[in-house]
Amino acid sequence: MNKKQINNIFIWFAAIILILIIMTPGLWVVLTAFRPQVDVMAKPAVWIPRNLNLIQFETMLFGGSEDQWDVVQYLFLAICVTH
Repeated sequence: MNKKQINNIFIWFAAIILILIIMTPGLWVVLTAFRPQVDVMAKPAVWIPRNLNLIQFETMLFGGSEDQWDVVQYLFLAICVTH
């Protein structure tokens, strides 16, 4: 291998590591959206959830209690304001 090939391999390796570091917070957000509350608050952090579900989205969109935000209404109002 010549110096140019080694340099090229190093650049690709560094780029892949950098991409993984940059993508980690986004992956964490997406996985947290589907985790149960127990896994979200676990110490140490649980990277791979035991079970994925949509209960958080169902509660957010269709309500769960009286003091909860009406997200669908807020979304509708935001769309009306922006148009």
